[in-house]
Amino acid sequence: MDDPKWLIITALRLEAKAVTQAFSARFPAQMEEIALATPQGPARLCLVGIRALRLTPGHFSPSIVGVILAGLAGGLDPRLKAGDVVIDAPADDEYRMDKYTYGTIHGCD
Repeated sequence: MDDPKWLIITALRLEAKAVTQAFSARFPAQMEEIALATPQGPARLCLVGIRALRLTPGHFSPSIVGVILAGLAGGLDPRLKAGDVVIDAPADDEYRMDKYTYGTIHGCD
Protein backbone atom coordinates (compact mmCIF):
# COMPACT_ATOMS: atom_id res chain seq x y z
CA MET A 1 0.00 0.00 0.00
CA ASP A 2 1.12 3.57 -0.69
CA ASP A 3 2.20 5.85 2.14
CA PRO A 4 -0.87 6.67 4.22
CA LYS A 5 -2.68 9.88 3.44
CA TRP A 6 -4.96 9.66 6.48
CA LEU A 7 -4.23 8.75 10.08
CA ILE A 8 -7.26 7.32 11.85
CA ILE A 9 -6.86 7.16 15.63
CA THR A 10 -8.98 5.20 18.11
CA ALA A 11 -8.58 4.73 21.85
CA LEU A 12 -10.39 1.40 22.20
CA ARG A 13 -10.09 -1.87 20.28
CA LEU A 14 -13.91 -1.86 19.97
CA GLU A 15 -13.66 1.45 18.07
CA ALA A 16 -10.87 0.15 15.83
CA LYS A 17 -12.94 -2.93 15.01
CA ALA A 18 -15.93 -0.75 14.06
CA VAL A 19 -13.79 1.40 11.75
CA THR A 20 -12.25 -1.62 10.00
CA GLN A 21 -15.69 -3.20 9.57
CA ALA A 22 -16.86 -0.01 7.86
CA PHE A 23 -14.10 -0.63 5.28
CA SER A 24 -14.88 -4.36 5.01
CA ALA A 25 -11.65 -5.23 6.80
CA ARG A 26 -10.82 -6.88 10.12
CA PHE A 27 -8.71 -5.45 12.94
CA PRO A 28 -6.23 -8.18 14.00
CA ALA A 29 -6.43 -9.20 17.67
CA GLN A 30 -2.70 -8.87 18.32
CA MET A 31 -1.98 -5.66 16.39
CA GLU A 32 -2.25 -1.98 17.24
CA GLU A 33 -2.39 -0.63 13.69
CA ILE A 34 -3.54 -1.64 10.23
CA ALA A 35 -3.40 -0.22 6.71
CA LEU A 36 -6.76 0.55 5.09
CA ALA A 37 -7.73 1.37 1.54
CA THR A 38 -10.29 4.19 1.51
CA PRO A 39 -11.98 6.00 -1.38
CA GLN A 40 -9.99 9.11 -0.36
CA GLY A 41 -6.65 7.29 -0.42
CA PRO A 42 -4.60 4.98 1.79
CA ALA A 43 -5.04 5.28 5.54
CA ARG A 44 -3.41 3.90 8.67
CA LEU A 45 -5.68 3.03 11.58
CA CYS A 46 -3.88 3.17 14.93
CA LEU A 47 -5.14 1.96 18.30
CA VAL A 48 -3.45 4.43 20.64
CA GLY A 49 -5.19 3.63 23.92
CA ILE A 50 -6.92 5.75 26.50
CA ARG A 51 -5.33 9.24 26.70
CA ALA A 52 -3.41 8.30 23.50
CA LEU A 53 -0.51 6.92 25.53
CA ARG A 54 0.72 4.89 22.54
CA LEU A 55 0.59 7.80 20.08
CA THR A 56 4.10 8.81 19.02
CA PRO A 57 5.57 11.35 16.58
CA GLY A 58 6.35 8.35 14.34
CA HIS A 59 2.65 8.00 13.58
CA PHE A 60 2.73 11.33 11.70
CA SER A 61 4.59 10.61 8.48
CA PRO A 62 5.11 13.43 5.95
CA SER A 63 2.47 11.87 3.67
CA ILE A 64 -0.34 12.42 6.23
CA VAL A 65 -2.78 15.14 5.11
CA GLY A 66 -5.46 14.58 7.75
CA VAL A 67 -6.05 13.04 11.15
CA ILE A 68 -9.37 11.46 12.07
CA LEU A 69 -10.21 10.67 15.67
CA ALA A 70 -12.89 7.97 15.69
CA GLY A 71 -14.59 6.97 18.88
CA LEU A 72 -17.17 7.33 21.56
CA ALA A 73 -16.71 11.00 22.49
CA GLY A 74 -19.63 11.88 20.23
CA GLY A 75 -21.87 10.32 22.86
CA LEU A 76 -21.39 13.51 24.86
CA ASP A 77 -23.80 15.34 22.54
CA PRO A 78 -27.26 13.75 22.42
CA ARG A 79 -27.86 15.22 18.95
CA LEU A 80 -25.15 12.96 17.48
CA LYS A 81 -25.80 9.42 16.34
CA ALA A 82 -23.38 6.56 15.68
CA GLY A 83 -21.61 7.23 12.39
CA ASP A 84 -22.03 11.02 12.45
CA VAL A 85 -19.00 13.04 11.37
CA VAL A 86 -18.10 16.25 13.23
CA ILE A 87 -16.02 18.82 11.37
CA ASP A 88 -14.38 21.66 13.30
CA ALA A 89 -15.91 25.09 12.68
CA PRO A 90 -16.35 28.20 14.86
CA ALA A 91 -19.19 27.92 17.40
CA ASP A 92 -21.26 30.59 15.64
CA ASP A 93 -21.12 28.50 12.43
CA GLU A 94 -22.67 25.38 14.02
CA TYR A 95 -25.06 23.57 11.69
CA ARG A 96 -25.97 20.04 10.59
CA MET A 97 -26.17 18.58 7.11
CA ASP A 98 -27.02 14.89 6.53
CA LYS A 99 -24.34 12.88 8.43
CA TYR A 100 -22.00 15.88 8.79
CA THR A 101 -22.15 18.24 11.75
CA TYR A 102 -20.09 21.40 11.81
CA GLY A 103 -19.21 22.80 15.22
CA THR A 104 -16.42 23.55 17.63
CA ILE A 105 -14.26 20.59 18.60
CA HIS A 106 -12.58 20.87 21.99
CA GLY A 107 -9.61 18.85 23.18
CA CYS A 108 -7.37 18.61 26.22
CA ASP A 109 -4.49 16.62 27.59
